[in-house]
Amino acid sequence: VQPRLRCNGGPAMKTPIHDAVVRQTDVLLANVQVLVDIHRPDPSDSSEWGFDEQLFHLATSLDKWFVDPGSERAKAVDALRARRKRLDPGEMSAYFAEVADGIRRHLDSRPDWEGHPDGCAWSRLELVMAQDRHAMHHVGYLHAWLKQRGCEAPAWKGLD
Repeated sequence: VQPRLRCNGGPAMKTPIHDAVVRQTDVLLANVQVLVDIHRPDPSDSSEWGFDEQLFHLATSLDKWFVDPGSERAKAVDALRARRKRLDPGEMSAYFAEVADGIRRHLDSRPDWEGHPDGCAWSRLELVMAQDRHAMHHVGYLHAWLKQRGCEAPAWKGLD
């Protein structure tokens, strides 16, 4: 019997769920960080969902939903969203660093991926998967937004 092959041609191996979540979260956070790093307000964009608003929504969604949507932190995110629709580049950089640090601390705690935060219908793994999908939608939107305005889209962080 031939062993199954991995992408690079080696024998198949098992990856613990926690390790896979950490690796994919690192890719996700790297893709968002690239956008945070190039964030510059565009005074010519008067749309309600321009770059600034999309990036703000993306960062606050990760902050609220990735760890525990019923936490005090999540309530603080709701309050922030009620007051603001965007952050200037310096504020966004500091805020996203705080969000990413919180996510990494959560991952370092080795959560029970099948468990549910208090009062939440979704498991911790489902929350992470939903945020991966949701965040990458916004990352793609922001790349397209930049290209539509004649900007060179930033480098994409992928599996390689």
